[in-house]
Amino acid sequence: MDSFSRFFTKLSVRNRAHLYYSFVIFLTVILLLVTTYRIFFGRLVEAVDDDMKNIATVLVQNTKIREMISEGKSNKQVDDFCDDCISKINNLNILAICDKNGICLYHSDRSYVGKHIAGGDDGPMVLTHQSYYSNTSDSLGEQHRYYHAIEDKNGNFIGFLVTAISKENIDSIRDRLFLSFVVIGLVAMMIIGITSRHMYNILCRVLMGHQPEEISHLIIQHQEVLDVMDEGIIAIGKDARVILVNMAAVQMFSITDKKPIGKPILSVFPESKLPRLLLTKTAEHDVNLKLNKIDLLATRMPILENDEVMGAVAICRNHTEVTKLSEKLTGVNHMVEALRTYTHEFTNKLHVIMGLIECGTKQQAIDYIMHVNSMQKTKVGFIIKALKIPMVCALFIGKLYRASELDIVLNIDENSCIDDTAIFLPAPTIVTIAGNILENAIENLNMTNPAVKEITVTIFGNTKCFFLSVSDTGSGMSPEVVKHIYDNGFSTKGKNRGTGLYLVKDIVDSYQGEIQVTTEEGNGTIFTISIDNKNKKKEHIK
Repeated sequence: MDSFSRFFTKLSVRNRAHLYYSFVIFLTVILLLVTTYRIFFGRLVEAVDDDMKNIATVLVQNTKIREMISEGKSNKQVDDFCDDCISKINNLNILAICDKNGICLYHSDRSYVGKHIAGGDDGPMVLTHQSYYSNTSDSLGEQHRYYHAIEDKNGNFIGFLVTAISKENIDSIRDRLFLSFVVIGLVAMMIIGITSRHMYNILCRVLMGHQPEEISHLIIQHQEVLDVMDEGIIAIGKDARVILVNMAAVQMFSITDKKPIGKPILSVFPESKLPRLLLTKTAEHDVNLKLNKIDLLATRMPILENDEVMGAVAICRNHTEVTKLSEKLTGVNHMVEALRTYTHEFTNKLHVIMGLIECGTKQQAIDYIMHVNSMQKTKVGFIIKALKIPMVCALFIGKLYRASELDIVLNIDENSCIDDTAIFLPAPTIVTIAGNILENAIENLNMTNPAVKEITVTIFGNTKCFFLSVSDTGSGMSPEVVKHIYDNGFSTKGKNRGTGLYLVKDIVDSYQGEIQVTTEEGNGTIFTISIDNKNKKKEHIK
């Protein structure tokens, strides 16, 4: 036993599976065949008993047989009739007709005629006159018999009839049946072997050529790799049940269930909207969100196979610490853009000043310098004072110079204010919302060139809410265009456009805010966005 155990453990998982599967199938087939064989053999024995009983029941009604017993001597006509019956009935070897004392008047073996029925099992018939089965033996060998009483017209017992089958014949029936089942078993084993091999090959193709033990190792390795990642990963199947989650996701989403795999995502993470991707089939990249006071950048993708949704996955990166550095870097980028535009604007104004000086109009040059300085100092100073977040300030200063370069007046409402210590929205989120809407307004005014090119902005943000209103004097939009402005990839400005408003709408929806557009062709457009803090409710992972 120990040697077999050592041999078994040395086998590969594939060979162990084959050996175990073959043993189970072999044992199952053997048990099934033995059980079936016993049932069939029992029914054959019952059929033999029924045949002997039916033959006896028919023969005892024969008038010639009754007359022969009444006369007490053999009758050739009865002998021929009985011999013919035995020759035509397969499961009947012996037939005997005896008087009430057990003396054979007819026997299939004529040597028994005139003698007492052999075997010594006729006693119950002579005493009770009741039919019964019996097992006995005589010079003809072991036999299985059936005794049936013979009565005259008045119902008096006058003799009995014996039908019998030899044990040799029963053994022959059993052997033929056993051989049939052996053949069936061998054929079944061959079919099962071929089928199992075919199924194993199909399984290998499904597993992309990996062996079962390799799959086990890969699963363990992949889970360990996922658990050491800083990114939170959670995935669901097409039935919206969790199929994968790593430790970072457990911490980010505050998952308390210790065994979330296989459970509905909404029971593990009630605020999740990841099942939504099972319907939309749309990937969402680099979405800013906030969860448990942590800034996150999420990528959500459906899992597709042959264009059929098999599930969805969300990958979230923790940007709480990185965002601080990101804000500085992003702010610098906006300032660089602002300086580029300012340099161009300054060069134009310098040319004007030089021209005025060359013309000898020094006072006009001085007045122009004071006017430009006052205007720029006022607007830039107000932006820095009102919008205290560096990244947001850089954005608006850049857009201010960008608009001025295109002869567009950008007005910021004097009531605008953002509290850098209390605003609940991340700075990149504000930049994405305001930047895309402002850029759309500037591009529209530059492309359509209306008589009055003006943009008015009102922005407000604190711990309770965020509000942004951007109105322009551009060309406006038709009702048909308004229906599609939030569709990803839709744009009236050409190819590879149409992402800005889609991102804005996605962010507003993720914070359960509202976005409204009021527009009329030829009379400009107003975008209004409002987002309530709602007690800093967790962002939904879609």
